[in-house]
Amino acid sequence: MRSRPGRRWPSARRARRGAGELKAFAKDLFDRHGIPTARFRTFDDAAAARAFVAELGGRAVVKADGLAAGKGAVLCADPAEASSRDPRHARAARVREAGARVVVEEYLDGEEVSVFALTDGRTVCSARVRPGSQGRLRRRPGPNTGGMGAYSPAPALDAALSEEVVRTVLEPTIRAMAAEGRPYRGVLFAGLMLTPKGLRVLEYNVRFGDPECQVLMLRLADDLLPLCHAVAEGRGLPPSVTWRDEAAVCVVLASGGYPGEYPTGLPIEGIERAEASPRRHCLPRRHRCCATAG
Repeated sequence: MRSRPGRRWPSARRARRGAGELKAFAKDLFDRHGIPTARFRTFDDAAAARAFVAELGGRAVVKADGLAAGKGAVLCADPAEASSRDPRHARAARVREAGARVVVEEYLDGEEVSVFALTDGRTVCSARVRPGSQGRLRRRPGPNTGGMGAYSPAPALDAALSEEVVRTVLEPTIRAMAAEGRPYRGVLFAGLMLTPKGLRVLEYNVRFGDPECQVLMLRLADDLLPLCHAVAEGRGLPPSVTWRDEAAVCVVLASGGYPGEYPTGLPIEGIERAEASPRRHCLPRRHRCCATAG
């Protein structure tokens, strides 16, 4: 796509939301503008981080403040686990680099949902998804993984709650970005927790998630290109889009040992049977043999 005179492409300041300073930047933004989120603090000192975990009663979530391929967060049931599972001690070099600074926040009980929105910098057009667990056992303490699946629609987010998300989370975020000199147009991917005390924002990304995007695209009845074009031009979005009535599910299979060390190059079998089913969607294959690659 060629640049046109006067077009405002995402700047480095806006790109912080999807880069290394994402988590701490977003949490500070929530705090300054009254957007509901978990109690948190940011640390580059391990002793101070452990003290805050103890202040939270021993149940906490420790997140590397950077891009860590979805593996930079751990759910901790007690202070000892929070100390031993510091993301800076992870094996992967990418996670070590991302975890030079950590965000420690209170552990929230509830149901997790994702809300995706397109924004032209003034209005938002949203969709909701229930993500599969990012812990190998749902909401159990231990290492986080990349997304392991998703389904849509998300029954927990009814029309009233969806409206509340737009009113109390998405629209205030867009206003806050503009007010701080970082007007944003693009995708907002909000991870939310529905707690007994109300909804809380876990984090933001500025992309369609994997595997959440797969279920969204299967259910989207409208043409995506005009929506993206409207976002790029900043010229207004419809208040809603049309979704197919059918539900969509995406399940991710992982080799044993993931998200730690795990073997690659293993044959993937059963694809022919899946392709033969009219209720399943398989990506085209260029080769007869498929293997895991990590």
